Amino acid sequence: MKRKITPVFSISVFESIRQTVGSLPAESGGMLCGCRKTGVITFFHFDKHATCSSATYVPDTNTLNKLLPQLNAQGLDLMGFVHSHPHQCTSPSTGDEFYCSKIFSANPDLSFFIIPIVDPMVQDRQFCMRVFVATQKGKKIKVERIPLQILEMETPAPELNLSQEPNATPAADIPPVVAESTDEIRTTKE
Repeated sequence: MKRKITPVFSISVFESIRQTVGSLPAESGGMLCGCRKTGVITFFHFDKHATCSSATYVPDTNTLNKLLPQLNAQGLDLMGFVHSHPHQCTSPSTGDEFYCSKIFSANPDLSFFIIPIVDPMVQDRQFCMRVFVATQKGKKIKVERIPLQILEMETPAPELNLSQEPNATPAADIPPVVAESTDEIRTTKE
């Protein structure tokens, strides 16, 4: 499927990624949300309770399942996941591509999924974020690198309540990064 729009990060999202994922050791991450129609990413949720090792990032599905219906109700769609990789691993891994294939299988109307890879500011290295977009044609996943685009704009923070149970559920189930897990992330609005 051909990607029709180019994702653009609000400056607040970019700075939030730099200050969290970009300042921690490899394999931390978070969820990106915004408007699928325009491609503008206006919300980043740092996944502070994710299961992370030196080689894997597994989203905290319980928290995300509480957040996504609230975000969807405020007009924000899941756009992708950003995460960091160990130094010199500058593109999505085979596991990242497998995760994208599971996301597309669960969401046949999804036209793209954003998977930025961060090289964090550790051991005297500079922060670097490379943006990749996954698309699917048939069963084949295509991942391409695109230029990082940042838009200086004011973006109001969505009102979120993580203590309540979601009163609405998004339409599709998306499995987490780890293929063996039975947890699901419910992500897209109806």
